[in-house]
Amino acid sequence: MAFHIKMIAGVNPLPATTMLPLLLFSELPSYSMGRIVPPFRQLYQETISELQTELKAALVDLGHKSAFDLLLKEAWNPEVAAMGNSTLPTVLDKLNVMSTIHPRKLIVVWLIIKWRRK
Repeated sequence: MAFHIKMIAGVNPLPATTMLPLLLFSELPSYSMGRIVPPFRQLYQETISELQTELKAALVDLGHKSAFDLLLKEAWNPEVAAMGNSTLPTVLDKLNVMSTIHPRKLIVVWLIIKWRRK
């Protein structure tokens, strides 16, 4: 893209001090400003939506579908803030870790209840 200044009657309409910045920046590409990484909650919602439409819909066993719903309700949704603060690289990594932690919590609760009954 070439920079052209219209001259009227042989006279440059802009002084030389104004011309230099215009000439220097006239061919620079324009970049949009703003956030380039979407917020975690947006990535989380997109990932959950994809999992529900693609994975859950493809599950044949109704027990697996209800287990997916329980993971979403009991393990993932309550810990969205903790997952957002994690440094794990992807949302699926965070969901996987929470899916591993949740059964351990249930086992401990079950053991405590069993121990108290004795």
